[in-house]
Amino acid sequence: MTNNLEQAVRTAPTRRSNGLADFLTGSLIDDAVPTHPIADQRLYQPALATLTPEACTADLRATWAEAAGRKLFVSGNVQIPRAPQNIAAAYTASTRTVVAAPPKIAAAAFAYTDFGKPGKVDERTEVTDLGATLLAFKNGVRLNLKPTDFEAGRIRLNIRLGGGTLTAPADQPGLPLLANVAFTTGGLGRHSVDDLQRLLAGRTVGLSFGAQSDAFSFGATTNRADLLLQLQLFCAYVTDPGFRPESLRQVHKAAEQLYQRLPHTPEGPLQLEVAGLLAGGDPRFGLPAREVLLARSLDELKAWLAPQFARGPVEITLVGDFEPDAAIEAVARTFGALPKRDKKPAYTEARRLTPPAEPLAKAYTITSEIPKALVRLYWPATDARDVKLSRRLRLLNDVFADRLRVEIREKMAGTYSPNAAPDLSDTYPGYGWLIADATVAPADTRLIADAIKKVAADLHAGGVTEEELERARQPVLTALRESARTNGYWLGSVLAAAQEFPERLDWSRTRYSDNESITAAELSALAQQYYVPAKVSEFIVTPIAPAAPKL
Repeated sequence: MTNNLEQAVRTAPTRRSNGLADFLTGSLIDDAVPTHPIADQRLYQPALATLTPEACTADLRATWAEAAGRKLFVSGNVQIPRAPQNIAAAYTASTRTVVAAPPKIAAAAFAYTDFGKPGKVDERTEVTDLGATLLAFKNGVRLNLKPTDFEAGRIRLNIRLGGGTLTAPADQPGLPLLANVAFTTGGLGRHSVDDLQRLLAGRTVGLSFGAQSDAFSFGATTNRADLLLQLQLFCAYVTDPGFRPESLRQVHKAAEQLYQRLPHTPEGPLQLEVAGLLAGGDPRFGLPAREVLLARSLDELKAWLAPQFARGPVEITLVGDFEPDAAIEAVARTFGALPKRDKKPAYTEARRLTPPAEPLAKAYTITSEIPKALVRLYWPATDARDVKLSRRLRLLNDVFADRLRVEIREKMAGTYSPNAAPDLSDTYPGYGWLIADATVAPADTRLIADAIKKVAADLHAGGVTEEELERARQPVLTALRESARTNGYWLGSVLAAAQEFPERLDWSRTRYSDNESITAAELSALAQQYYVPAKVSEFIVTPIAPAAPKL
């Protein structure tokens, strides 16, 4: 709590307007007085300074004393006979359980502070116009730095390692999902997750991990004081992950909840079947069957990740409030000290997909009392590697989305909110879709599906007007101007893979002028090429009310 107060004070000068607006309006709605982080610190810090374990324990016992009585609330969809009596009886029985005091936890220190001799920088390139520095260590680890003043006291980090799901074993579907859930919860070889919570309490460090389509990704937000510790934590997970069995139990528990929900939500069939169908049955897309996921093991996960982590290429990016020399030193003491990294293979075969040659049309049913159906349409597109093309397709999508709003929300006086979005891969050559969907009443699925198709067909035949182009472009240009003052943009869109894909630097330089130069004729030609009526795939999900329970 002390650390949170301190970090709030440090970051207060660069809080963004939208966040402040939400905070102020939320305070008004809650009839609360908004306070500045400095005031919060002055209010809370003296109270925190007086707290003792003994005082907390005494208050806990007084608050939970049985003398004041007890109210029990149980929620869920299980049928409990004689619920008041049985719930009370279960609680009363639990109070008779003898509970021993937990063992004293000995004070310990974080065990991962020495990764060997600090590495040396081998190459350094200044990208002056973008305010960035690109470095390479002798062991092959790459480092990208961009100091900014956008967020006072805050550093955003990203680490890309290895080949991600491009390397996933084809005969072990579900392994990437297992990695996303179980890897971090398995802790480290010398520290469990519980140990890490104690050891890192009061420090500004984080840990997110994901098996992305073309790399394993670590992410976090930290500050200058904890930057070295943050990198040590990342490096520890790379060199000595725990793969503890309790992480697998968490996966099984999460899977139980997920797979119970999927047959009752409109998105369920899309995740379980449609994603894979559109990728030609590739097991890396969508969710596997429940029994397939539960068949995956920690031994399989370790066998997949270990070689990638031991030798895979590493690219580290830091954006935010830091001193470059200190950041370079911290990376040298951690990832720069690791064994030499391999160059990233092309993964040509792994990048090859075979989408369906003909459009698909499938209808699904789910069991649900909620009268909501889903219509989703897909037009085959292309990948995101040609940035000029992908920018134009995204702007064309905005024109399409605006037409859907006018046709369905206004002309048809519908209460539905149709959505349109491009999904263009930057991993799989030629793979991408232009998508439109709407959540509708079950009786209106055909009506809305045909209306969306008609809007797309009209766009295909008649093209884009100058007025539509300008109406779609202005919000894009505004967003581009605003994003240039955010760490999230520089980290996620420009620098996170700037040495693997150096063209991203040029993309940043041209994004505003290129979007300004887009013409209605270009978008019209793309509409004719991609919104082809005969090529659209259609998926409709409708609910069926569950059968009445037998009494």
